[in-house]
Amino acid sequence: MYRKWNYSWGNIDLDEKDKTLRILSEISLEEFRDRYSYMMDVYLSKETKKILKKSFHNEVSGIKVKKDESMSEITILFDKIQEEEEGKPPLVTIEASYEPGETFEGEERLIDKQSNYKIYIVENVDVEADHEGKPKESELTGTLKIENKSEKDRIWDLDIILDGIENTSLTEEDAKIHLKELDPEGDYTIDYNIKTEKVQTPPLKITEKINTWTETEEENNTYILNKESETEFTIILENKSDGPVTDVEITKEFPETFQKIRKVSIDEGNIDINDNIVIWKIPEISQNSQFALKLSGYILPETTDPVETGKINAKYVLRAGTFSGIGLKSADGFSKNIFKVNKDEKERAPDNWECNFVFQNKSEFPMLLENIDILSGDVDTEEKLVKFEPRVLVPPGERWESEMWELKSEDVPTFGKRVLFTLIPDLNKALSASISLMPTDLYVLSFKGEKQYSAKEIPSFRVIPIKATNKVWSEGPVDIVSFIFEDKVPNDFRPPDPNDVRLFINDNEIDRDRFEARISPDFDAHAEEYPEEHTIILKMDNVPEVVEKGKPLEIKLEYEMTSIKAKPDQEYRGDCLFKAYTIPEGPEIELVPEDIITTPIKVIHVRRKESVAKAIFPGSEEDEYEILLTFINRGNQIIDEKVIADQIPENFEILSMEPEGATEEIEDGMKIVWTIQAIEPDQEIEITYVIKGSGEYKAGETEILSKD
Repeated sequence: MYRKWNYSWGNIDLDEKDKTLRILSEISLEEFRDRYSYMMDVYLSKETKKILKKSFHNEVSGIKVKKDESMSEITILFDKIQEEEEGKPPLVTIEASYEPGETFEGEERLIDKQSNYKIYIVENVDVEADHEGKPKESELTGTLKIENKSEKDRIWDLDIILDGIENTSLTEEDAKIHLKELDPEGDYTIDYNIKTEKVQTPPLKITEKINTWTETEEENNTYILNKESETEFTIILENKSDGPVTDVEITKEFPETFQKIRKVSIDEGNIDINDNIVIWKIPEISQNSQFALKLSGYILPETTDPVETGKINAKYVLRAGTFSGIGLKSADGFSKNIFKVNKDEKERAPDNWECNFVFQNKSEFPMLLENIDILSGDVDTEEKLVKFEPRVLVPPGERWESEMWELKSEDVPTFGKRVLFTLIPDLNKALSASISLMPTDLYVLSFKGEKQYSAKEIPSFRVIPIKATNKVWSEGPVDIVSFIFEDKVPNDFRPPDPNDVRLFINDNEIDRDRFEARISPDFDAHAEEYPEEHTIILKMDNVPEVVEKGKPLEIKLEYEMTSIKAKPDQEYRGDCLFKAYTIPEGPEIELVPEDIITTPIKVIHVRRKESVAKAIFPGSEEDEYEILLTFINRGNQIIDEKVIADQIPENFEILSMEPEGATEEIEDGMKIVWTIQAIEPDQEIEITYVIKGSGEYKAGETEILSKD
């Protein structure tokens, strides 16, 4: 059989024998979709839509149509287009295709949105996800509701079979529902749970991108302590479902630490900003569509506590879709109807009969009339006289009549009738979702620093080597790509050789070829004085090659400088500047001299002035002697420690001493040693001891040993 349709925009040829579709069109596929997309969605399966698409691009040879189902769908589509172009509207609006089947099981069902036979599959999803969108806590439930919205007609012998129940708590037995009858305005409900471990991706994917450094497109997620930052928040919505998402409402809650919240850009919908709460509403997001909202706010981190970015709450409805994937496999039912065969004997030809079949829908529900077999005599005979396959929707209160057929019979003919029909339901799927995207924490980068010298005080005008240690460290994890030290060597100090500067990162010494060190200005290592200060400039790139990512960081600079003619009563600091650059690129981290704790070197003018005296007095008895030792600190500095020693001949013994001292035997007598701590300027120390012996006492010299 060969079918042909002629339209104002082109011709359609369908060779049913050769199963070839050829489209000669003056309009493009896109224009065809614009005109007839609603019909394509109703009458064509996805596979048939692909065939139609290929046909528009193969006008000469045409496209093979392998399946009978696709042939039937194509015929129905172009019949309907023909009716519309000729001003003959279809009887009812049909919202899905239907594949013929004897039992209607296993096929996508034809539905009618006007039907009072309603089937609802409604799911509610309440998910709390981490900032990356991975569900942490969720509550997912669903309800199947079968409802008779007619005010007067019953439905009986209902059979509903569900598919896609794998992700639900429903069993195979639960999925096969049989109801003897459903009264007018009656309903039947089944509740179920959704298994969240098998369903991880919400239909509407929500992504939040945060950039704390708006001068580059690369995303940066860190702040610098005490440095104001403009932060951009981009919320991206992507519909990953098989249908449109509607009634979308996104609420972004900013913490109070963010100020001046504003809209940067918006792809779709409207927003309302009230203090730190932003509400974004979009009526509908079509399948595979993506919309973005970019917001901006300012923050000044005053502590190193992590900065919370604020929660996102999303509400939306997915119509004609479910989260679990549950669907309707088949739905049958019956209500009031009547059918008959009209038998009219011809006026001028007795015993010649003109007959036709009439089906009348007497209910308030649309019915699908699929197949009629007219049998000779009654239903028990196997002799088929006529067969009709109308596959037509008969609206409530309407009737369908077949073509006439003729037969000869002396008696009024009787027929058996086998009629296949069923009620057409209205299927409504809906997903009501509430998704909470939890905030993430952004780190606040902070470095601290200190510079220490091996000596806190040095005497004036002396040549003294001093070790300098300059250390900076991060408070928490940080990733940097490079850094610069600018460390000043004070005037009156000789700088180190640049090759002797040492660098440590996290207690590991860095090879000299990995960093650059130089001293500015140039200097003469043999000069007699250094009236100006010098700067050690140390730079290191490619820090990630020697430091593990995401770890705290400690950087230490060591070198030796030498005091040359340091002047009395001076303090030498040697300020330091530190700069670091983050990964990815972000604001510069900087420690200025005021941020680095530096203990200065004090220069003291020390000139030692001391007096020591020894006096001998007769004792209270014969052969006794009292010895008095005095020490006076006449200088201007504390003497930390002084050792005073005296000795007595071997023929004498010690009777008493004040203060106590330590004694030791020597070759020709005994030695007494006193250690005196912390002698203040102008302080006089007296030591008294008494000895007794035989013979003449000859006083020795008193030894004075300094340990200042």
